[in-house]
Formats: sequence, C-alpha cells, structure tokens
Amino acid sequence: MIDVKRLRDEPDYRLGIERKRVRPGIIDETLAAEDRRRALLGEVEGLRAEQNAASKAIGRAAPDERPARIAAAAELKERLGALEPDLAAAEEAVRALALQIPNPASAETPDGGEDRKSTRLNSSHRT
Repeated sequence: MIDVKRLRDEPDYRLGIERKRVRPGIIDETLAAEDRRRALLGEVEGLRAEQNAASKAIGRAAPDERPARIAAAAELKERLGALEPDLAAAEEAVRALALQIPNPASAETPDGGEDRKSTRLNSSHRT
C-alpha cells in the first residue's frame, strides 16, 4: 500500500505514481479522504483528552459538585461515541482508495514500453 503522507508531501513520489496508469482523480480523492480522517482523528483525540481530564476531575471534586461533573463527562462520552464510527469509516475510505493506487515507478524506469516488451517477447518465441 502506498504511503499517503509521502503522497502528500513528496512531489516526486506522486509523480512516480502518476507515471503509471491510474484512474484520473484517485490521488486527489485519497488525499481528500486522508484530510477528513486526520480532522476526525484530531477531534476524537481532543475529546478523549477532555474525557480523561473530566474523569480525573470527578475524583477530585467535592461531593456536591460530582453530579454536574459526571453529567459533563457523560456528554463527552456521548459525543465521542458519535464520532468514533465516523473515524472508522474515514479510515476505511482512505484504505480502500489507497489500495487502488499502485506503487510509484522508479525514476529510472522509462515511460511506456509495455507494448514493445510484450511484442519483443512474442516475436522471440516464433521459430
């Protein structure tokens, strides 16, 4: 599977892939799906950190403050529970798209030539 980070950050890596026959737009679709996944991941991780802090605050809170803090922690848990399936779907979308992209061609590999090679092989087998 291709490295989506390298695909975004390294133009030569992307060029090596684009030199192969790939479906038009697949690279941009993959990068857009990865951007969505990263945004959701950041949101989920932020909520997890808030939830952890809220849980610790419950233990340190005065008894009369605990019900409000428990309610706030429950709300965070609910929001997190709603986002986690979206994150899983985004991760699967990136994976499915990335699997459609071939590994990049080496810079030393000439463009084209597939037909010439097969023609040469076919003609060498004639006797």
